[in-house]
Amino acid sequence: MWDCVTPILAKLPRTLLNGSANGVHSAQTLFGSSEWSTTTSELERYRTYEDDWDGQGAKGIPGDVIDAGVALVAFLRSHAIIAPEYVLPGFEGTVGFEWSIPGGGSITLEITGSGTAEFDRYVPGGTFESIKLGETVPA
Repeated sequence: MWDCVTPILAKLPRTLLNGSANGVHSAQTLFGSSEWSTTTSELERYRTYEDDWDGQGAKGIPGDVIDAGVALVAFLRSHAIIAPEYVLPGFEGTVGFEWSIPGGGSITLEITGSGTAEFDRYVPGGTFESIKLGETVPA
C-alpha cells in the first residue's frame, strides 16, 4: 500500500547501519522499537476520536486512516526510518507524523486516507517542498 512513499524515503530521518542519523535529528536505536510502539499506541488511541473530538468541530478519524497509519509505521520501520517526534490527529480526520530538522525546520507526513498522504518539508533558510502521495494508488 505505501510503495508511493518510496520517492521520499531519502528525505525522512533514518538510522544508518553505523548507528548515526542522516542529519535530521539525533540518532536513536536502530528501528527505534520503543519509539515506534509509542507511535502505534497514539494511532490506536485516535481510533476513539469521534466528530467534534476537540470541541471545535474536528472530524472523527476514520478507521481506514488509522489502519493506513499502522501500515505506514510498519513500512517506515522496515526502511530504518526514525520514529516521528510527534503523532497528531488532524482537524479534517487525518493523522500526521512530524520530525524536526536542526535549525528550525520540520518534516510532516500527513495521512489523508487509505493509501494517500501529504509530505511537507521546510528546511531552514527558506526551502519548502510539498508532495501529494498515493493519489492513484489502490488501497
